[in-house]
Amino acid sequence: MDPAVLFAWFIVVAIVVSIAVNVAASRMLGRHKIRNIQIRAATQVFGTAGLFVFSTVYLYAEGYLDDTINVLGISALIVVAFSKYSPVNNAFSFMIVAYRTEFHIDDWITVSNVNGNMRGKVKDFNLKGVRIQGFALSESIISNEELMHSFVINLTPEDLFRWPTVIRTSKAMDAESVEKIIIDNLVKHNLTEASSPASTFNSYLEYFDDDLDYRPNYRSMTVFTYHPKWINGTDGLMEPNGYELAYSVTRQLKRDIMTDIEAEELSYVDASLVVQ
Repeated sequence: MDPAVLFAWFIVVAIVVSIAVNVAASRMLGRHKIRNIQIRAATQVFGTAGLFVFSTVYLYAEGYLDDTINVLGISALIVVAFSKYSPVNNAFSFMIVAYRTEFHIDDWITVSNVNGNMRGKVKDFNLKGVRIQGFALSESIISNEELMHSFVINLTPEDLFRWPTVIRTSKAMDAESVEKIIIDNLVKHNLTEASSPASTFNSYLEYFDDDLDYRPNYRSMTVFTYHPKWINGTDGLMEPNGYELAYSVTRQLKRDIMTDIEAEELSYVDASLVVQ
């Protein structure tokens, strides 16, 4: 093949790949600062496809594919490349996981498989796998191969997410008083409701006394509050740091609720000891 034609063919493939990646990126980015793993996957997919097309045309033009031995050799290389421990196979696992997932960089996820459960914030996604960081700032890497066989829950998929806060107290204290304390503190912390462009959600309370079968005279309640995923950043963009902020806010909420409950004389009295 003439060097000028080969160079022109390379330029054409590179331009097509660049356009495809830019189109994919423009559809996924907006005002929100999203570190989108699909964009990385698009780069890998179209880059690999471009390399494959360029190489095939080059080999065909040079006559390498006219010889059966060469065809068999190339086929063997392809089989080895897609073996379980090959970097090429890892690259395709990366692409498959990226296009199957519904989370982005900086989303909080829970990963469940035969090895157990793990919750954390997605910090990076590459050929090695997904690197997640927990509240303790410890980090773990889950390989792409393992992630393909795991159950993944995105805890912050939309503009709003729900956060549970567990409250436990003695049944000697009537439920109405406890509910009033909780509602007053929700108002105090401005957590009665949360809104997004699509909808508004109100905080609510549920009783889970079955969780305390071993202590039947105590009451277990969960306060469900809603929080925004996106927080205004210093550079004018929206940062996905709402999960960390919700952790801090609800921790303060629980402390204030428990402080008010402790002020009641019967807050920790075993109801079985109360004289009727």
